[in-house]
Amino acid sequence: MKLVGAGLVVLVLAGATPASAAPPTDAAATAEVLFREAREMMARGDNAAACPKLAESQRIDPSVGTLLNLGDCYERIGRTASAWATFNDAAAMAIRAEQPERARFAKGRAEALGPKLARLTVEVRASAQGLTVERDGVALGAATWAAALPVDPGPHTLVAKAPHRKTWSTTVSCKEGAAAVVVVPELESVTESAAAGPLRPATATATPKPPPVRDTYARPLAITLTAAGGVAVATGLSLGLVAMSKDNDANRHECSPADCTERGATLLRDASTFATASTVVTLAGAGLVAVGVAVWVFAPTEGVRATVSPSRVSVEGRF
Repeated sequence: MKLVGAGLVVLVLAGATPASAAPPTDAAATAEVLFREAREMMARGDNAAACPKLAESQRIDPSVGTLLNLGDCYERIGRTASAWATFNDAAAMAIRAEQPERARFAKGRAEALGPKLARLTVEVRASAQGLTVERDGVALGAATWAAALPVDPGPHTLVAKAPHRKTWSTTVSCKEGAAAVVVVPELESVTESAAAGPLRPATATATPKPPPVRDTYARPLAITLTAAGGVAVATGLSLGLVAMSKDNDANRHECSPADCTERGATLLRDASTFATASTVVTLAGAGLVAVGVAVWVFAPTEGVRATVSPSRVSVEGRF
């Protein structure tokens, strides 16, 4: 059974019974737990934390007792308009539940709050098509415009919007027992371009670059370099064979361990020259073959320039 919190007339609570005789459900049990926790918080004076629990308990399992406690909680934290509306709801619910004592009690609490209500009137002079007016993020129907509506004390923000018009807003502070009036003026027009947002300077759209295309000269160059290198290696090996032949002739027929004939000395000099040439040409050929293979494998995206000199073999390009 949900009882009314401290400050409510005991007579109203005496003999109170749930609105429904149906067996409790999980939802009803949850609502009861929230209700009891809220009652304990109110007893400790923690009303600000208790009100949301009571509101959730009422949402899950509506009852007159919960509404009475919720109205009392709202009044304690200064939300007079919320308390007034809640007591009126409790009175109506009590009448439907045939609880006349609670109905009279709730109605009396609501009437007592009447002089304390802060009231806010919104006068709308704007006439733009599609106009909407919001108070604290909640739309106000046209029927409520110009009506002195009860509001909780404190700041309230009003916003007016319409297509192709500048949004208007203001904040007003309402005090308990006082009335405030806010006038919504005609909304300023905006051009379609302004409504769409500020113009931005035109910027060139970057066309994505196509993937790099392999240089059409790269592979022919690779073949040429490899072939030239192969020829050079073959030539170097041939020169090496000539050098070996001359060296053998000199050692077999013209030279002894102690001396050489004039022809033998000539053969040895020629053998040394051919050996040196063989080494240089073979190394250069091997370098050309290596470069040719590299060009073939990595196929540069830009032109390639091969440089061959007695001291180096190089390939310049962007790989």
